[in-house]
Amino acid sequence: MVAIQRSRYVFVHPHDQAGVDLHALLRGEAALRHTLELRVYAGLTGVRRTFDAEQLQRLMALPQHAWTARDACALDDATLDAWLRDGFVLRDDDDDAAAVGLRAREAAFHSGGWNPLAVLAHMHARWRFSLLEQGRDGDGDPAAAGTLDDLTDDDVPTVDFAADAPHARANFQRFVAQHGPPPAAAHAPGAEADGQDLPIVLSDSRLHDLLARRRTVRTFDLARSLHLDDVAALCRAAFAARGAAQLTDDVTLLRKASPSGGGLHPIEIYVLPLRVTDLDPALYHYRCTQHRLVRVRDLTREAGQRLAVAALSGQAYAADAALLFLYTVRFPRHFWKYRNNLRGYTVVLQDLGHANQTLQLVALDRGLGAFYSAAIDAPRLEQVLGVDPAEEAALAIAGCGVPAAVDPLQLDAQPIDATPSG
Repeated sequence: MVAIQRSRYVFVHPHDQAGVDLHALLRGEAALRHTLELRVYAGLTGVRRTFDAEQLQRLMALPQHAWTARDACALDDATLDAWLRDGFVLRDDDDDAAAVGLRAREAAFHSGGWNPLAVLAHMHARWRFSLLEQGRDGDGDPAAAGTLDDLTDDDVPTVDFAADAPHARANFQRFVAQHGPPPAAAHAPGAEADGQDLPIVLSDSRLHDLLARRRTVRTFDLARSLHLDDVAALCRAAFAARGAAQLTDDVTLLRKASPSGGGLHPIEIYVLPLRVTDLDPALYHYRCTQHRLVRVRDLTREAGQRLAVAALSGQAYAADAALLFLYTVRFPRHFWKYRNNLRGYTVVLQDLGHANQTLQLVALDRGLGAFYSAAIDAPRLEQVLGVDPAEEAALAIAGCGVPAAVDPLQLDAQPIDATPSG
């Protein structure tokens, strides 16, 4: 007999929806009518649905710690099937792969030390680019991540930022007109009279030079490839483990070029070469303690380019990079220490920022340009990697290559005169 239970990761957001009061309008009056909209979020899938009060009451009547016989629930088949698909409800059915997967994900979140609010933020911050294109962010089929095998050029909507620059500027101007300008670029709390000018300390060190020249590069010289030595140098300097501390027989902490909360270093690196000599096109995992690449999936160069554009939500310049780094995080390693700690989730994102900034500087030191983007289609990328977001999740992508002679995407940033006022 099939049994069901409510997921422990269901969240409700009461939202007042404003609309025109038609009754007042018919009386010749202009008034707004506020109605309560119950937005219900499934932590297991990242799906959001709108429930009415009766539906929500029936969902909450299902226990989350005990299985209930399907026949004992006053739910019609269509409603229950939708709730099962969306991850609001779990089913004790070992013959259904989707049901088994959702139960495993729930168990991974629960046993992995996840704070429930971190589950909510993590799963609902994941884009599915195909749904964004349809204006359905957060309101689609959780199984619609897409596969690499079915991916063709026609399936990857692309955005050519260089060619689309005039249209993009017009959209930006309309956005500013609608929302107003952002807060000031430089924050200035306190009174200027209480300030203290700092001396300009000049340095001829290479690090200071790299920091001064660092900028995002998204236009690359397609006639120039990278070499295996470039890949090796980038990986070793930015991501390799330089030391290990054995706290106990079962607990090892690593030392790398970038800091990490608790010395745990849960960020993983996958390497996707698109134009690298002496390295076959494929998807590789970087073994940080061995300084070696291990192939995890065979890809042609063309398939790799399609994956790059799709994974970066249609950003066409991704296919022009010579080399891509796919960042994931192993949450069980991080939350092993920071159990049920909401702040622990933010530390993972800080770890990622540290690691990527190191990569940017190392790339620049080798004469390469680099970019970073968190606007990724995480479900598709995780499907390609064969990972579940409760255990290992895609976070961002960085790419690099030889910069093009002319970069139409480069901001025209003028130097700031920081000469002391005195």
